[in-house]
This record gives sequence, C-alpha cells and structure tokens, in this order.
Amino acid sequence: MKRLPLSTGETQRTHQRRRRGTLKSWSIILCFGFSISVTAQTSEWRYYGGDSGGQRYSELKQINTDNVTSLKRAWTYHTGELELGLSTSPFQASFSCTPLVVKGVMYVSTPSSRVIALDAETGTELWRFDPQADKRVREFNSHRGVAYWEDKTGKDRRILFGTVDGRLIALNANTALAQLRSTPPILDEMDDIIRDIERDALRANEVISGVRAIFKPASDNRGATRVNDLARRALTLSEPDLVANQVSVTTGFLDDQVQVEVDAVQIQQVILNLLRNAIEAMATVAPEARRLKVMTEIREGSTILLSVQDAGGGVPAEDRDRIFDTFFTTKDAGMGLGLAISRTIAENHGGTLRLAWSGSKGSIFELALPAKLA
Repeated sequence: MKRLPLSTGETQRTHQRRRRGTLKSWSIILCFGFSISVTAQTSEWRYYGGDSGGQRYSELKQINTDNVTSLKRAWTYHTGELELGLSTSPFQASFSCTPLVVKGVMYVSTPSSRVIALDAETGTELWRFDPQADKRVREFNSHRGVAYWEDKTGKDRRILFGTVDGRLIALNANTALAQLRSTPPILDEMDDIIRDIERDALRANEVISGVRAIFKPASDNRGATRVNDLARRALTLSEPDLVANQVSVTTGFLDDQVQVEVDAVQIQQVILNLLRNAIEAMATVAPEARRLKVMTEIREGSTILLSVQDAGGGVPAEDRDRIFDTFFTTKDAGMGLGLAISRTIAENHGGTLRLAWSGSKGSIFELALPAKLA
C-alpha cells in the first residue's frame, strides 16, 4: 500500500484569449484534501478512457459531494508552452490532453506535441521530450494525450503518441524512469538513456515515413547516394531488433565511392525489409548461431550489389519461386507484401531483387542497382 494524494489528477486550463484567439497560459493543477491509502492498481489511469474498454470509471470513492468543496491545491506544473511563442503566433492552440497515470508517473502532452512525465504525487518533472513538430502545418494545434503500452513481462514499456505534423513516435521511458526515481537520482547514464529515447523516436518516424513513401509514387525523389550509407542507416534503425533477438552482425562494405541514383527512402525500406526477414528467419536458431552478414560489391563495373545473408533454416524448395508473389507468405502473421513491394521498388530503379541461394544453413538475398556513371 502506498500513501497517495486524494485523486490521480485534474488538468485545469487557465487562459485569457486575445483578439486573435490564442491561449495565454497552460498549467496542470492537482488538488487534494487529505492523504489516503489506495492500491497502485486502483489509482492508475492507463488508458484515455480509464481502462481498455473506455469505461471512464474509477473505484476510488474518497471524493464525494460532502468533501469536494474542501479540496486544496497540491501542486502546479507549468508546461512552458508560452516560451515557444504560441501566444503571439497566428495559430490557435488548446490544452486538451487527458493525462495518464501509470506506476506513480503522470504522462501529459502539450499542444506543440511535447510529452512530459511528472511524479504524480509531487508534480516534479521527471523528463520531457520535444519532437520539434512543425506547428505551421495546422491552423489549430491541439493534442489529446498519449498511449501507454507494455509487454507481458512489464519490462518493455513505451509511450506512443502522434505529432501535429503527422508523425508517430514511440518513447522508451522504462530505463529513464528507473534512473530518475531512485533516491538519490542516478544521473551518470542519463545521456545514453536520452539518446536511446531519441533513437527510438527517430526509428519510428523513419519507418512510418518510409511506408508512406512506398505507397506515394509522387514522393519518388531520386538523388545520388551510396548504397553503403543506406545499409548503415538501415542497420542502425534495426539495432533494437537485432539486440532483442541476439543477432550478431558482420559487414563488408566496398571502399569505392561509386554512387547510385535512387529514392533513398524507398531503397532503405527495401534493405530494412531484408534485414527484418533475416532476423525472423533465425528465430528458431540457437542465439549463438544467429549471424547476419551484410555485404556490398561492384559487379562488371556498372552494378552495385548488396547482399543480406542469414543463418536460418532456409526457404523451402517448393516456395523459392513464389516468395516474391503478392500475398504469398510463410509467416503466421504475414501479409505477403514485403518482398513483392521490395522487388517492385528495385525494378522501378532499374535493378533487381532475388533469392541468390538458400539451404538448410540460411539464405542470401541480393539487391542489384545500376551504378551512377560520371
């Protein structure tokens, strides 16, 4: 049992509107009358609607018509939105977030798409994340809040939210929470933790942007780039999956500066799909045998070849001629689109994507693209 304030929280908007209708100030205020003992489960508000069914119901009964008039302010937190210049901009904004409270932490979002974690009992800021959203894309900026997710073990915990400029971001707040809430706070590793949060956010943004680009032909913005650089970026984005699945990586990139003329986002998505397939192909292999090789080379002086080799069980012989067919898949939850779309992208760039070899010890997929001639 833990002694907590009377309520999980109340978000209050204090505002004065100018003629242009902009909001003057935002603050979060928590009110309470006295301390009570409640279980952590009943004092949480993990979903926008309270629970997964959206019941908007709390079992707490300490606030009632007899004592509601005696509630007093426990703490006030200013979001800092005014410092962003929203009060003098031509864009209107509104604080309309529904806070979440999970394991004693209150998560709130602001009209500019910033996410802030507060100690629900004291109002102390634990951390904040600013995605640097472009507020000009919308005339009226508002943010309804964030979503919370955790795996079955409760160790992997994420805060998910969208931005006003159309991005989906996932924050890994689990480690930061443990470090900051210790007494005294452990700050030695905070730089690495914040970088990890930033990397997860950028990874989610890159993936969403890539998927959108694949299905929007008008976004085919081609330019000169090196396949090596695209491969390195794809490996960086895949690092969380590689680490989680205990996959060791070996790379062999050509030193030549030869470039290709491609839509970098689309080709990077092809490489990401090959890496993801390789990781999944080794799921049934012993961790110490999960080895991934990513190589690049020049063939015949005019073709850049990228190969991705896994150490999985291989593609069954009867499926090798079908794996690039639309809607064909060997995965229980697969859609059969990844390789089909990837091959289409490669062919649209004058290249090829093929299964070069497969056996009981793994598979090799090869992406070939024409070199950009001087």
